[in-house]
Amino acid sequence: ARMTVTEDTDIVEAVCYLTENDRFSFPAVHWQMDANFWNDYHIRNFATWVTESYNPGIRSLVELWVEEMREGGRVLRWYPFMDPMQDMLLSRPSMLRCGCGHANYSIMTDGHIAPCPIMVGMKDYYVGHIRTADPLQLPVTTVGSPCTECDLFGFCGGRCLYSNIIRPWPERGQRIVCKTVENLYQALKAALPEVRLLIQKGVVRMEDFDHRKYNSCEIIP
Repeated sequence: ARMTVTEDTDIVEAVCYLTENDRFSFPAVHWQMDANFWNDYHIRNFATWVTESYNPGIRSLVELWVEEMREGGRVLRWYPFMDPMQDMLLSRPSMLRCGCGHANYSIMTDGHIAPCPIMVGMKDYYVGHIRTADPLQLPVTTVGSPCTECDLFGFCGGRCLYSNIIRPWPERGQRIVCKTVENLYQALKAALPEVRLLIQKGVVRMEDFDHRKYNSCEIIP
């Protein structure tokens, strides 16, 4: 299940419902915040929602995620937790976790190849054409400043290539988005010692964190 989350979303309620309900429960869940994609920051209540609802909700979800490991011996396939936690367990940094620009590419209807599916029409960033490009030698498109100067760059990878390039929100809005990443990092970092212990005890296995990478899931919401 993939969600777009906005100020109307109770992230705990939404993730838990999709994971277990009486209509159709999804075996895996990921989500993306509708944030920093177009110039709507001035009409949004984003900052308040992040502080009062979303960030506390993420911390609660991480606690529920670890509780399910502890009591149920199961690693719920919540991609924004599972993928970064696997890398934290392995002390492994990551590029853009969605894979855009280095592992995932999008073919436009005219055959041009873009580094991200949302970058339709951004011709300066196209990396080739299916008629002539070698799929094994496509150019890598990376995020730039300010992401590359951030202490969490190896954890986050840059969140979103498109947003990093066009930057539609003012700096104060971008900082709030980054605070959600920092909140996610701190919540997972706090859970890391117990997750390691659960693996050592055999309650869960390292293989339980295995998943198909770069299948277009937005890992960093």
